[in-house]
Amino acid sequence: MRILIASLPIGTGHDSAAKALAEACLGLNMDVEFSEHLVGKARVETGLYFWALHYMPRQYGAVFRWGDHSQVQWARHRQRWMRIGLSQLGNIYDAYKPDVILATHPFALNAWSGIKETHPHLKIVGILTDLSVHRFWYEPLADAYTVWLPEQVEDLARFGVPKERIWMTGIPIRSAFRAPRWELPLFARDPIVLLGGGLGMGPYYRILRKLAEANHSVVAVCGHNERLRWQLDQYSW
Repeated sequence: MRILIASLPIGTGHDSAAKALAEACLGLNMDVEFSEHLVGKARVETGLYFWALHYMPRQYGAVFRWGDHSQVQWARHRQRWMRIGLSQLGNIYDAYKPDVILATHPFALNAWSGIKETHPHLKIVGILTDLSVHRFWYEPLADAYTVWLPEQVEDLARFGVPKERIWMTGIPIRSAFRAPRWELPLFARDPIVLLGGGLGMGPYYRILRKLAEANHSVVAVCGHNERLRWQLDQYSW
């Protein structure tokens, strides 16, 4: 079986999940290829995404929430936008000829569904990597979805995905993260996991201090948030 794992460089969590999937597939001796499709357009999208988060976070949040509740057929509009580069995806498909596409980003899921229209035997699976299910994840041509929370099953079903096509598998995590779970001196059997994405967004310094003051065992993974790392290093734990 030939597997193509598709992602976009918008947020590090999507890529981390893609790498974890690639590791798992290689461990099963599968033929795996990784693709961050539509490189030129992805750069534009990535730049706009980070610019909006930095300079217009409230406006970005408002548009994000509006898009989640709007009845606009987002999947069709995103496919039209992504298909500007459909010939590039076609070249990737012809070169690799995958049997299955595993998409860890909703835009990748939409874009590759355009290829499925002319190659109906191709199977496409959406690998949910977000805590909540935004309407952007809904793709009518997707064959299946993997999720990691019961609420995500209900959200996808609400958008129109049949429940028999939604698989509860857990979120893909690289094997390198398994050993530290048992090596770290955690006092609680089930530690609190504070999610901030690959960018560590949110008031996490204040939250972590409150958790520490309440005698909770705290392990902070700062990702690329160097400012948060510096703040935590200065705090007397």
